[in-house]
Amino acid sequence: MEVNGMKLSGWLLRIALITVVVISGVFSWLILQNPSRLERQDTSTVQTTVPIKTNTTQENSVYLPTSAYYQGDAQKQFLTVATHDIVSQLQQELKGSRMGPIQSNTKLSTAAYNALITSKNSLQLVYADSVPFALFNGRFFKKALSTKTNFQFNRILIRTQTAAQIILVNDKTRQIYTARLRGVDTKKLMAVIKKGQTAGLPMTEQRFKNREVAMFTEPVSVRPYAYLLDRQSANHYISSLLTAQARGSVDARELGNETVYTVGTTHRLTTNAATGAMQYENTAMPDPPKAQDKLFTETFKALAQLDLPSVTTMRYFALDPVAHAVTYRSFVQSFPIFNQTENGTVKVTYNDTALQVDFSSDNVTVPIPTDQSAVKLPSTVDLLAQLNAAGYANNKINNIVLGYQWMKQSATDLVVDLQPAYYVEINGVYKQANDWLKNTSEEG
Repeated sequence: MEVNGMKLSGWLLRIALITVVVISGVFSWLILQNPSRLERQDTSTVQTTVPIKTNTTQENSVYLPTSAYYQGDAQKQFLTVATHDIVSQLQQELKGSRMGPIQSNTKLSTAAYNALITSKNSLQLVYADSVPFALFNGRFFKKALSTKTNFQFNRILIRTQTAAQIILVNDKTRQIYTARLRGVDTKKLMAVIKKGQTAGLPMTEQRFKNREVAMFTEPVSVRPYAYLLDRQSANHYISSLLTAQARGSVDARELGNETVYTVGTTHRLTTNAATGAMQYENTAMPDPPKAQDKLFTETFKALAQLDLPSVTTMRYFALDPVAHAVTYRSFVQSFPIFNQTENGTVKVTYNDTALQVDFSSDNVTVPIPTDQSAVKLPSTVDLLAQLNAAGYANNKINNIVLGYQWMKQSATDLVVDLQPAYYVEINGVYKQANDWLKNTSEEG
């Protein structure tokens, strides 16, 4: 009876949350002008101005590492907690510590590098891609170093027995940078690590091209999630991106499934009614920032201009230094969300002629109760064997990631199901592992 009551209360809460979202959507529709009316006119005079929000806390959160590993005496584990973001909690325990100046930087041999990342009793926080030290400095710890030193890295390593040293590692080049670390409460830090070990996933690491990939050595059971969607109309982005950035009336023209909104000759917003995909272009922007940390700062400003509630779930995911592009992706408990469209991602590109922002009208906001059972997936080691057998050699693979597949519910389009799945990057494209296995001719 108690179990049935729990299930009933969960469903009632779920229905109540969906009802609130529906009511909110109806009132938003009544308050805001229906975009379809705009689409049938050549011009409009929407002039609402929305200030840019560059909340420091949100920016610091977006630029946190995405994964946490702990290397014990023998076994390395991928730390995870079902109820909250373990990386954020670890950073909370570390942010009051004081990092000293960089004392040395060393190029390691392959053997020395492998020994370092398997150091006993070490906490390792790993970014999805490389970050400049100038971006890390003053964001991860409360107090920034007074230094002009800058370099690229993607891994933070702290030996937890004393926590007296921090090592910043560039996996691509095997270059390391060391500094003293003071003020770490090792007992509190280990308490958080132990919580992450309870549901932690046994792993090793394997190198694919210039990347170290987490390889789960045993089959994994991962919890599915259901999330409420934040769905903004075109008017929201017309207000925050067009009329807030340029003076003039909004011109709207329909081209099949797409509607193109422009203000003057420098600002354009393109929306796709079929996919929910959106693209903003601003040709009045200056040239791309030369310093990478400035590129990150400017692309976050573009992300903040979207005014998305889902920014709290987003992390920095990828950098394309040639295209001057930074990709931000939604994460759930250290696992990225993927979709056949760009739902859950924002890509900001500073090319030579314009600022371009690619995003979606649909983004996750808050989780809702679900009674779905955990999904069991094979070990990454077994998955790699399947990929190899299908003709995908290791030198063709860029990355293998355990993530979530974005799946819309049939009952309501205001809720999305997130189902665990492996994603594999080949030739710069992420697809579900099963899709690669079904289409071996696309190996390239």
